[in-house]
Parts: sequence; C-alpha cells; structure tokens
Amino acid sequence: MDRRERFAELFQAEYPGLVRELGLILGDRALAEDVAADGFVEVWRKWDRVSALDRPGAWVRRVALRKAGRARWRRGRRRQVEATFESSSPCESGVDLDLVRALARLSDAQRTTVVMHHFGGWPTGDIAAMLGCADVTVRSHLSRGRQRLAELLGGPNAVEVNDGKPT
Repeated sequence: MDRRERFAELFQAEYPGLVRELGLILGDRALAEDVAADGFVEVWRKWDRVSALDRPGAWVRRVALRKAGRARWRRGRRRQVEATFESSSPCESGVDLDLVRALARLSDAQRTTVVMHHFGGWPTGDIAAMLGCADVTVRSHLSRGRQRLAELLGGPNAVEVNDGKPT
C-alpha cells in the first residue's frame, strides 16, 4: 500500500469520529470540520513521522484539539455558540439537545475530557497525552464534568455510564 492509500485509510477511519468529538467540544459542526481538516493537513505534512506511530489517530486528535483551542480563542466562539444554541444543533442527529446545551455549560477542560472519553471512547491516559497533561488531571476534569452534567440534566442519576458510553 502506498503513502496516499495509507493516509486515505487513516482519514476514512478517523475523520468522522474526530468531527463528531470536535463538534461537541466546540459546539459548531462547521468549525469542527474545518479544524479536523486542518489537523489532517498537518498529518499529511508530517506523514513520514506520523505513519510510523502506533496510534496516528491520537496524534491527529492532539493537533486538532490544539487547533480547536486557538480557533475558539480567536473567534470568541463560546459566547456566540451559547447564544445560538436555541436556533440550531451543532451535532449529528441522534444527540440529545439537552445534553448539547449542558455540555456547552461545562468548562472547556471538562467538556473536552467528557466528550473524548464518553463519545470518543478514549482512555484517560490517551486523553492526557493528547492534551499534554497528567492522567490524574484528566480524571479530575472528567469527574467534575460528570458531576456538573448530572446537576444540569436533573440529578445524580441523570447521567449513567455503561462501558464508557453514555446511556
């Protein structure tokens, strides 16, 4: 398999999930698609090095998460997205709008870790590597994010997790 085919295989396997995760993190699907595409441009530029990694999908996520942070900061997206949540859903169909609204009210760190872990299925150690922080920090954000979601969604039993997936 040549270089382009291997890259195309990675893109097809990782892009949809990455866009979904970034859409939930950023609250804007179009911005998520742009950031994910930028992440894959970076992967292509460094393909020789990235293709040799055990998990190139984790590398592209790390790049995309950094780009998402910069995009959010540059555009002042958070306030604008929160103000427009009523008019449009930033996520794929099938995602509960109440959950999307609640995610938007979490801190950036809590929202990122909750989405990456529960919607992306990433272990906390991998999330820590992508974010460049300690595993214990990710677990703390995850715990606080779950608590806050439970409060926002109607009580301690409102958010149940089964095998890393929200139920």
